[in-house]
Amino acid sequence: MESCYLTMSEKRFCFLVRCLWFDDMHDRAVRKQFDKLAPIRDIFTLMVDHFQKYYCPSEYATIDELLLAFRGKCPFRQYISSKPAKYGIKTFGLVDPRTVYTLNLETYLGVQPDGPYTISNASQDVVLRLVEPIFGTNRNITGDNWFTSMPLIISLKEKKLTYVGTVRKNKREIPKEFLPNKQRVETSSVFGFQKECILVSYCPKKNKTVLGISSMHHGDAIDEETGDKKKPDIITFYNRTKTGVDLVDQYCQNYNVARNTKRWPMFIFYNLLNVAAINALFIYKANHTENIKIKRIDFLQDLSWELIKPQIQFTIETLPIELRRRAKILLGEKDTVAIETERPDGSRGRCYDCGRARDKTTRRWCCFKVDKVVQGIGISKTGNVARRFFKNTEKVSELTGVDVNLLNRFSVILTAMTSGSEINYERFDKYAKETAELYVRLYEWYRMPPVTLDPKITALRTESRKPLTTLPPEVVFLLNI
Repeated sequence: MESCYLTMSEKRFCFLVRCLWFDDMHDRAVRKQFDKLAPIRDIFTLMVDHFQKYYCPSEYATIDELLLAFRGKCPFRQYISSKPAKYGIKTFGLVDPRTVYTLNLETYLGVQPDGPYTISNASQDVVLRLVEPIFGTNRNITGDNWFTSMPLIISLKEKKLTYVGTVRKNKREIPKEFLPNKQRVETSSVFGFQKECILVSYCPKKNKTVLGISSMHHGDAIDEETGDKKKPDIITFYNRTKTGVDLVDQYCQNYNVARNTKRWPMFIFYNLLNVAAINALFIYKANHTENIKIKRIDFLQDLSWELIKPQIQFTIETLPIELRRRAKILLGEKDTVAIETERPDGSRGRCYDCGRARDKTTRRWCCFKVDKVVQGIGISKTGNVARRFFKNTEKVSELTGVDVNLLNRFSVILTAMTSGSEINYERFDKYAKETAELYVRLYEWYRMPPVTLDPKITALRTESRKPLTTLPPEVVFLLNI
């Protein structure tokens, strides 16, 4: 959160998001006459091209559809009752099931106007467009029954690709022996062989069958690991490789960068960012085998830091002094802001502690600004005076004449009492008595009044407990840790 705060303000971030467009608005109306995806076509094509350029997928790939939940106005928004979101933008994806790397994406646009972007939405044509980057590589494609057809298997075989998938029971090519019937024995399998592929009908229970087809397998092998279920190899292979697109959808929902928007181009852009982050993780793992077990949340935090770090470095000199100091701490740089008690040339200038609001000019700094007294409450910013007073004990000693060691001991006592941790009573009592003796020895003309607050009561554990790493070692010594 600190890094986000120092990058830009929330107001500027919302302004940039509101003004973010992905095309030239002047000729958009002309392009929309031929392409429904015109507002984001360029950036969509660019990112998909980079997905294919920087990663070589494994020997298996999965094709499936996913519905991106969106209820705003969109000319190609879909309603699918079987999906949890019901309404959204339908997208087809080609994913590597081993690494969950997205290789290709295509947004379903319905019927496009006549022109260069007119395409067929038939399942076979959708598959051929998605697998075009891996033509001739002898890989296998896994798809569900919406994509599966005999013409598709023959076309993929011509492109040197194999196919494994389920088949709908209403296909005209399916023999009656492969359809559900009450005479079938449970866990039995029926195989049908052709030159191009193998058809299998598996009966998991009475009067129910699962139809699978494969152009990669060449026999009627049964997977022995399934035990009494006796599932065919084709079915178990399909179950292992069918989840690629579903995993991508799940990962996008776990760490989603999307914000509420009614603009569908922005919604598609957010989805592209989610997919790009997932792809970046698996490219990183492939190139850094020594850090292959890195958690996704840690990778996303490191990735976001590397993206916003140049912006902080670019604007650091224009930030106010306090924000500049915090930014340099975040960047690991040494703070070069010098704090002097007196100006070298003796000229008058604004007090460093008072800031611009007060606009107090002086040759020296104005001691410390005391908060306004509020009746029955104390001061307007409780604790602010004490923090400023003990921030530089040497400077306070010079201005007030109080011993530096005594000031440091007072600071330790107050910090321990307000730390939110349980105090070690014996150590604290000894330390307080030594401080009182030092006080009386140095300033005998005034006696310290007795302490009326019980440190154990004052320093109860609270939800706002300070991290121990931020406390001085003298304070940690007085606490029960």
